Amino acid sequence: MGHAYVKNLSEILIKRIYAKGKVSIRELVDYCVEHKIALHASERDYFDEYMLAYGFEELVLFHARKWCENKHRPNIEAIPETDKEKELVKEFMENGISNIDNEEDTKTFLNIKWKFTQGTRKMYIEKTMSVNYYLVN
Repeated sequence: MGHAYVKNLSEILIKRIYAKGKVSIRELVDYCVEHKIALHASERDYFDEYMLAYGFEELVLFHARKWCENKHRPNIEAIPETDKEKELVKEFMENGISNIDNEEDTKTFLNIKWKFTQGTRKMYIEKTMSVNYYLVN
């Protein structure tokens, strides 16, 4: 994949967290598959679960560690329930998804819920919290 335009996925991420309070990447991928929503890449649209998960992983990482709407803190955070989930979130936040490389850990990671950080939900404005950027691989 070259470049990916992920504004549609970003809007889904923010809207689903806003509507449900918390959401996992697995739930976001399932939502996109069910509604035939694609990750738009330079060479084609991707409807498969693997590429949708990749897009959401990058967006979650962006919102969880890099977002600068409020310039002082991230917009979303993980809700790990087990020590293994805490370990996977730590690894993800430090190194991205590429170091979570076995199938069981990936499945566990994709099911971790994410929520708005304290005070962020009330700042929700659909057009300003979505991300309009390109993934380059």
